[in-house]
Amino acid sequence: GSLGFNSTVYAIIPQADGKILVGGIFTIYNGVTENRIIRLNSDGSKDVTFVTGTEFNNNVLEIAQQADGKILVGGQFTTYNGTTENRIIRLNSDGSKDATFVTGTGFNNNIIYGIVPQADGKILVGGDFTTYNGVTENRIIRLNSDGSKDATFVTGTGFNYNVLEIALQADGKILVGGDFATYNGVTENRIIRLNSNGSKEATFVTGTGFNNTVWTIAQQADGKILVGGSFSTYKGVTENRIIRLNSDGSKDGTFVTGTGFNNNVLEIALQADGKILVGGSFTAYNGATEIRIIRLNSDGSKDATFATGTGFNSGVWAIAPQADGKILVGGNFSTYKGNSESAYLIKLHTEQSLSTTSFDAANVFVVYPNPVQNVLHLQATNFINIKGVQIIDLQGKIVLEETNDTINVSNLSKGLYIVKIATEKGTFTKKFIKE
Repeated sequence: GSLGFNSTVYAIIPQADGKILVGGIFTIYNGVTENRIIRLNSDGSKDVTFVTGTEFNNNVLEIAQQADGKILVGGQFTTYNGTTENRIIRLNSDGSKDATFVTGTGFNNNIIYGIVPQADGKILVGGDFTTYNGVTENRIIRLNSDGSKDATFVTGTGFNYNVLEIALQADGKILVGGDFATYNGVTENRIIRLNSNGSKEATFVTGTGFNNTVWTIAQQADGKILVGGSFSTYKGVTENRIIRLNSDGSKDGTFVTGTGFNNNVLEIALQADGKILVGGSFTAYNGATEIRIIRLNSDGSKDATFATGTGFNSGVWAIAPQADGKILVGGNFSTYKGNSESAYLIKLHTEQSLSTTSFDAANVFVVYPNPVQNVLHLQATNFINIKGVQIIDLQGKIVLEETNDTINVSNLSKGLYIVKIATEKGTFTKKFIKE
């Protein structure tokens, strides 16, 4: 159907007001052109107060919101709304460019993967770049809030390869993960902790580090550090694509993962209750089928209350738990549990929030065009999955059954009909006229 996004979602940022910033490769949402960024209302409809013009000419891979509500966006783009903006921009909360953030010629090549605003207004940026505003900066930089380079953050020759993740600790120290094998000329395999001045933080001892890419780092409140990626060893010991480290870089033996994941971990997100959401391209965890998403307990065991059935049909890149207990998931999947009403972005309901979920039925679906001649479209406004659709005439007879959000009604006689939509949240009915 024509619902939702037409391509991959890489970034999901739930705002404090319940609105949701979404970035990625997509160029369409609900049939309308939306080039790689959109803000949604909490019901999934487009937030029309976020005005972005022609938007981005290339992929958005990272969105970060500052405490003041301004929005940092990074990726592969070189223009925003028709104006040159090389791979980073700061937007005001209405979608307009924040002209106080001056980036000059910006970043020279490829990709921004990580943006982390600090509490002091400074901004950490990581990626695949080798210059910023014409000056050599190898794959990491800290900017002042006006976009100028923060000269107090000294990185020497920087990283020799991609920075994919930056995680700021509460103490101001900075965890960096990626594909790199050296930092400032010294071997550092795919993870390092920096002091706030850019120097290596020596108490975080990683030995030979990881043998393959680190994609995601999540810090627990107790100071322990979850790391996910493509790796199969840490310090020479088998650790399949996930590990929890103590704050000194040693393995946390209380986090038991068995044989781990059989393919990449791309995202780790922590819930407020300490449970751990993991997404990626994997199809098994510790020998059991787990298709691209799983929730773990804090000891590494599977949380059986989080039932994902056949899971996602392609990779999960972004997971954002909301304050209400629901979970936003984005990626390049087009189905969840076999249902195609959830392409690229879905809101999952967890056991804590199911009992309190209430929808205003009148606003869950839009049926258009109405009156209709040939094809009737059902548009969900609430990240909701369609299980079945019936079209019923005024005599109560079912004249058409469908499982899709687009229904060919060209063979129906003219008149008034009821469309009955079955979903996991109950059944909704709408009336329409066939011309």
